[in-house]
Amino acid sequence: MLAMIDGNVFDIETVMKYLKVYIGDRFTPTEFVMSRLSLGGYTAWNILANVQAVRAAIIIVGSPNLTDLLTERLGHAVDGEDGVDSTKWPTPISAMYKARDQSLAQIDGKHVLILNGALDALVPSRFTLSWVERYGSRNDVSFNVFENTGHWLSLEMMDTIVEWVLQKTA
Repeated sequence: MLAMIDGNVFDIETVMKYLKVYIGDRFTPTEFVMSRLSLGGYTAWNILANVQAVRAAIIIVGSPNLTDLLTERLGHAVDGEDGVDSTKWPTPISAMYKARDQSLAQIDGKHVLILNGALDALVPSRFTLSWVERYGSRNDVSFNVFENTGHWLSLEMMDTIVEWVLQKTA
């Protein structure tokens, strides 16, 4: 999964780099806003951390904390020795996820709209809350948990997105 996320980060950087070829002299893009859902939300966190021109993101049911999320899902499988049992999570993979999560500490000075569902069993909001509590003060963060929403984009979330975008572009 991390290879796919890294590939998406590279793809976004490439699009941003060559965008001028397609838009010509109509305007010069200098700042970008990213919006992603679920697994794309994980990618959005990486892009915020690694692509300076992306100044804002709308992250819908995607957590910055993959390590704890996967540890909870895997349960006892995390404690295995490398190569001993194929049901165990190898130490190098665990280290890779931890490094990814730690890299998100460098997100600074960005505008981040976070939308989670209180009924989301797949990506519970508590895994995002820890990042907000640690690093939110270094960013302009709006963290929202919608009571009657699970792992999807609700109409209420769409209204929040519209209001947030209008506020940031006013």
